[in-house]
Amino acid sequence: MVHELFERIDAESGCAARVQRRARLMGELDGLDDEAIAATLEQPVNTAKSHIFRARDDCQSRAPAACADAQPTLLGKTP
Repeated sequence: MVHELFERIDAESGCAARVQRRARLMGELDGLDDEAIAATLEQPVNTAKSHIFRARDDCQSRAPAACADAQPTLLGKTP
């Protein structure tokens, strides 16, 4: 369900660069912390945090309604 929601957000908005989306998904869907994301991307922790922030910011600026729909789902709540 959540993967489908993110696919919809990407399709509708073209959100974020690939590495930024990947960092965000690793955190929100796979439950990885910033250090694990950084290790997976082979980048410093602050760079991984920046990717996550930019992906969220880009998505929210391009498709606020779709991102608002995703937030309750990501938090385990019913929209």
